[in-house]
Amino acid sequence: MSRTGNGIIEHGKPHRLMAVWTAAHDNGWVTSVVENPDGSFAAWAAPDGEGAGVYTIQPDVDGGKAAAEAALQRHTGHDGCSNGCSLWEVRTYAVFDRRRKTESRATVRAAVAARRTASRRGAAA
Repeated sequence: MSRTGNGIIEHGKPHRLMAVWTAAHDNGWVTSVVENPDGSFAAWAAPDGEGAGVYTIQPDVDGGKAAAEAALQRHTGHDGCSNGCSLWEVRTYAVFDRRRKTESRATVRAAVAARRTASRRGAAA
């Protein structure tokens, strides 16, 4: 990470981009569908601002939207959207893999440990 002159921290190149579809509803709930790294889609419905809600995995975005809308109807009785509901909007977010440094350190540690073991075996022979 580096810090720019205006105080913004740069994380480098994103590991991947993530698409998120969201719709807000007139009853205070939000439905969302998030593209997973494996190509599946996580769908959920929850009260706006809540971190937990009804969650399911679907094979495609349309299945995710349908599952999120079904969960919304099942848990709140929301029978259909009105003018107070928003349409599905998609946004793309950058995802930074912060585990890479940890994994590379672990790889280095394993290599060092393997060399030490090999050198100990060589010294004992």
